[in-house]
Amino acid sequence: MAEQGAKIIGVDFSGAKNEKMTKKTWICEGELTGNDLTIKTCDPITRKELTKKLKNLAAIRSDMVVAMDFPFGVPKAFAMFWFEKRPQDFCCQKPETMRDLWAAALRSNHNLDKLRCSFLKRYGAMLRNSDSKFGGPLSPLSKAINMFPMTFEGMKLLGQLRACDNLNFRVPPLEGDGQDGPVLLEIMPGVLLRSFGIQAEKYKGKAHLKCREKMVSELRMKEKTGIDLCLPNDSAKKCTDNDDCLDSLVAAIGAAQWVKNKGDFLHPRKVVPQEEEIELARLEGWLYSLDSAKLNNKRASN
Repeated sequence: MAEQGAKIIGVDFSGAKNEKMTKKTWICEGELTGNDLTIKTCDPITRKELTKKLKNLAAIRSDMVVAMDFPFGVPKAFAMFWFEKRPQDFCCQKPETMRDLWAAALRSNHNLDKLRCSFLKRYGAMLRNSDSKFGGPLSPLSKAINMFPMTFEGMKLLGQLRACDNLNFRVPPLEGDGQDGPVLLEIMPGVLLRSFGIQAEKYKGKAHLKCREKMVSELRMKEKTGIDLCLPNDSAKKCTDNDDCLDSLVAAIGAAQWVKNKGDFLHPRKVVPQEEEIELARLEGWLYSLDSAKLNNKRASN
């Protein structure tokens, strides 16, 4: 019998209102055995279908790692503003971790856009602490590329998964959940692409087909990603034709990197001046990216 590898999933998430009609979210599924990542499928999916699929898979695959490209939380200042203006969403308990934000998103009877606009007029589109460490990420409060709707819908999805009985998802850097359950990881494809030395800009849209062809070719190079990628031709074509599909593939490669060695990622530090970075990350979420210095040292030694 062939060895079963770890279940790998990459998700390019959408906050689009008309998602049921257009299926803007993409999911890339694969298996990682040793250093070999074999992609099984790349397909569009609705948020409702994605939630159901992750619930079903988590019940049978504790070895699963799911990388998703939306912010798992919001800046601390906005979380406290949200609590101040709508304490009922938090059952009148000040939020301490992302879990409190996810539960509040589920309880909220509107999409928080008016609240967001009021906050932006006073304070601007703040970045989270982890966002400020990488060139490129937008604030979760931004309306650019649908960031805020995506963040809000993503937090609702995480709240739905956490509310399930007998599903012990682990969400770094949170503590207190089971140690043997599936991992849900926040990853941004553009940041990962830059760490691989692959183009991370101007590849979206029909006009950049040739660029995506080159990117898919480079993602198949072990010297770029450190992963032996087996990508069937039909999935490669989907990734070339559709930039959302390509992002889901990049997220899947990031999930595979986590299984190989999560120490290759930048993690929140436990001690920094004035405020512990890890405590802030447990409220705001943490964008996991590969440590470029470690990657360069590995490439130099190979």
